[in-house]
Amino acid sequence: MAFKEGQVSFTKEIFSAQDRSAVRFRKVQLEQAPGQLAKDQAQRKDAEVNFERYKLLFKEGVIPQQQLDTQGALVGQVDGAITSDQKPD
Repeated sequence: MAFKEGQVSFTKEIFSAQDRSAVRFRKVQLEQAPGQLAKDQAQRKDAEVNFERYKLLFKEGVIPQQQLDTQGALVGQVDGAITSDQKPD
């Protein structure tokens, strides 16, 4: 594309529109953050309760070690999500 001196360019308008879009996207993310944190905290509580149950079941020989380990890993995954939710961007 060739431009002549003094010709109006739409580049500035395009970048301005992209900036507004990015700001709106970030605003939505910030509005959703408390809900996401609450959801992850609820999942953490559920995962921990189940992990405690699995410990008893494993101790009684009802479930295999792998199942207990998987539930323990789930607790760790949700902890990671909570940490990510709490980090300021």
